[in-house]
Amino acid sequence: MLGGNNGFDLNSLMIFKHVVELSSMSKAAEKLGINASTVTRKLTELETFYGVKLLIRTTRTLTLTQEGKTFYESCLNVEDILRCSEGEITHNQTEPTGILKIVSPVDFGNLVLMDPLCEFGKKYPKVDLEIEFSNRQVDVIEEGVDIWLSVGETLATHLIAKRLININRGLMASPSYLQKYGTIASISDINPPHKQIKNTSPFSYLYSNILSDLPAQVSVNSTYAVLKACMAGLGLAFISKPLADKYTKDGELVRLLEDKLDYSVTIQVLYAERNLKPLRTQVFLDFIANYFTNK
Repeated sequence: MLGGNNGFDLNSLMIFKHVVELSSMSKAAEKLGINASTVTRKLTELETFYGVKLLIRTTRTLTLTQEGKTFYESCLNVEDILRCSEGEITHNQTEPTGILKIVSPVDFGNLVLMDPLCEFGKKYPKVDLEIEFSNRQVDVIEEGVDIWLSVGETLATHLIAKRLININRGLMASPSYLQKYGTIASISDINPPHKQIKNTSPFSYLYSNILSDLPAQVSVNSTYAVLKACMAGLGLAFISKPLADKYTKDGELVRLLEDKLDYSVTIQVLYAERNLKPLRTQVFLDFIANYFTNK
């Protein structure tokens, strides 16, 4: 008898199959690129749904119950079935459709990404864009995210990562700040009473240690907020040049030690490794790559 109203997705069958074949939930999680807790939860969902015990788990072994052995036989072809079904659906599409879930850093999303996203939406009206601007780390597989844009290198080795665009960053200050705290002619000048505007986003930036010993009157996780605080004379900050160009030309910001501290940060596109991607995902990857290549 089916247990309650708790269902499961078809990927749970594939997870169960890998757990049995590897005799380990942790090894199955590693192979599939998901969290061990997800494997445990999916197996529990299966057992709850069918109302039977499929695996007897101890600290050292995994043993199939009789029901588990029967169920495993039914799961042997699940990966082929899933791939064939998705491939058939994908290749029968004449145009991309469905929901495309995208997560992007807040400021990159607002300041850079919205124009190409709007252009994409006009070009492919049957694709529904679910966009989240957030500086958090994203579990692409667990959350069902199609595209994650991230700053700098990532430790998510189970994902495909492709460079989208490089953005130059440099140390900046306002003229009023430099007048109050003194000019900076070398890196050795960067010490108190100079102050920093601390960017608390989780992304890893080069030269971030240069300012680490300075006091911070403002700490914020938004690059745009860092820019505004820097223009107000509240401290030194590393700011992307595309964001600051207008203000450096107008004399509201001053670039410091360009020959020593300017550097480039990479925006990457990350997505789950799949032999057959939905057409909407592949079309978006091609579109966004071409958009920034032609800029």
